[in-house]
Amino acid sequence: MKKLKTLVILLVSVAVFSACNGLTGSSSVKTAKTQLSVQTASASSSVTPVAGTSSNSTGGTTTSTSGSTIKIDTAKVLIKKVEFHNQIEDSTEFEAGPFILDLNMDTTVTQIGISNMPHGTYTSVSFEIHKPEPGNAITDSDFVAGPKEDQKYSVVVKGFYNGKHFVFKSQRSAEEHIKLNPPLIVSDTLSSYNATIQVNVNSWFTGRNGSTLDPTNPQNAEMIDRAIQRSFRGFKDNNEDGHEDSSKTESENHDKGNQSGKHKDENSNGNG
Repeated sequence: MKKLKTLVILLVSVAVFSACNGLTGSSSVKTAKTQLSVQTASASSSVTPVAGTSSNSTGGTTTSTSGSTIKIDTAKVLIKKVEFHNQIEDSTEFEAGPFILDLNMDTTVTQIGISNMPHGTYTSVSFEIHKPEPGNAITDSDFVAGPKEDQKYSVVVKGFYNGKHFVFKSQRSAEEHIKLNPPLIVSDTLSSYNATIQVNVNSWFTGRNGSTLDPTNPQNAEMIDRAIQRSFRGFKDNNEDGHEDSSKTESENHDKGNQSGKHKDENSNGNG
C-alpha cells in the first residue's frame, strides 16, 4: 500500500510538472503587434483586357470601348474568419468577425484589424466572404433585407451605370486565400507590422474581354461574382504606403509612418 501511494504521488507530481512546463512554453511564445490594412487599387493596377479591346479605369470608374461607363460610389463586403498562414500552412486566427469592409474609393490605405501575432513568416491570408448568419449582429439593412435566406447578401455595390443609379447585391459565399508577395515576417525588429490587401474594384464589372458588365442584368451576376473573387491581392506593407515592401529600407521606415498619423483606423472589431 505504501508503494502504491508513493507511485500515485510520483505520477501526480510528473503531471503537475508537465502541465506547468506546458503553460510556461505557451506563454513564452513571442508576439508582435500586427495589423491588416486594405486599399482599393489605382487605375494602373486594373486588369489588362485581351488583345483587340480596351478598358480605361480611374477612381472607381470604368469605361469600355463600347462607351459603357460604370462609376462605383460604395462597395461593401461582409467578411469573417480572417487568418494568417505561415510557410507550413499553420494558421493563426486574426479576426473572427463578421464585420463589414467598407472600401474607400480614393486608394487610401485603411487599417481594418490589429492583433498580437506569433513571430514567424506569413505567406498568405485567408478570409470568408459570407452572407449574414443567424446570430450575427449585422445591422446594415443593405446586407439584411428580411429574414429569408434570399434576403441576405455578402457584397453590396452602389453606383451609376451609363448615368443611371444601380445597386448590385451578391449572395455568393466564397473563401479567399491570398498569397502575400512578399511574405510578412513578424519578429522583434519593428514595433509593429502590416500586411495590405489590395482590392481592384475597377475590375468588378469588367469582363475578361474588356467589356463592361451591366450590373442590372441578372445574366451577368455570375461573371461579376467571379470578377470580385479575382480582385484581391496581398503583400507586406510595413510602411503602409500601399506598395509592396521590396527593400529593407522600406520596412524600417514603418515606425516613421506610425508617427505621422496619416492613416486612419476605422476598425471597431480589432482584437487589440
